Amino acid sequence: MKTKFFKIILALSVIYATKQLSAIDQWVDAKVISCYDGDTCKVELSEALTFKVRLAGIDCPEMGDKRNKNQNLASEARDFLNGQVKGKKVSLRQIDLDRYNRPIVEMKISDNIVNLQLLEKGFAEVYRKSGPKLDKATYYKSESKAKNQKVGIWGLANYQTPYQYRKSKNKR
Repeated sequence: MKTKFFKIILALSVIYATKQLSAIDQWVDAKVISCYDGDTCKVELSEALTFKVRLAGIDCPEMGDKRNKNQNLASEARDFLNGQVKGKKVSLRQIDLDRYNRPIVEMKISDNIVNLQLLEKGFAEVYRKSGPKLDKATYYKSESKAKNQKVGIWGLANYQTPYQYRKSKNKR
């Protein structure tokens, strides 16, 4: 009985959070608890409301699992992101929902869009299937800057996109 009650509360919390985040062009403050990889974080809107968000417009190298090792620079991307935002207050703007009903967000700390920082450092590439609510030109410009400087993933001799990696490992 308790488990069913907690599942209902959790579902209602996610619905509340999604509605709060989904207001058009509204930035919502949150605290980052931790980041699992270079583009997924657990955030807290209030003491009782925590959930995962996916960073919009970017695709970072994949973390491994029991069967597969990490993709090159996956740990570095996660560590960079945690270094920027873990334990800190950020602002989130929801762009969409992913297939797991996680909010897809732009994340801002101070006046810096974290998604763009990951691109500029070469820890991510532009996610080609991004929705229309993003300023894609800015995202591609940040990616081009990293490519031209051959930093991060763009400096690897045998770079495999996260999409290609997932496909080769039969993930998503």
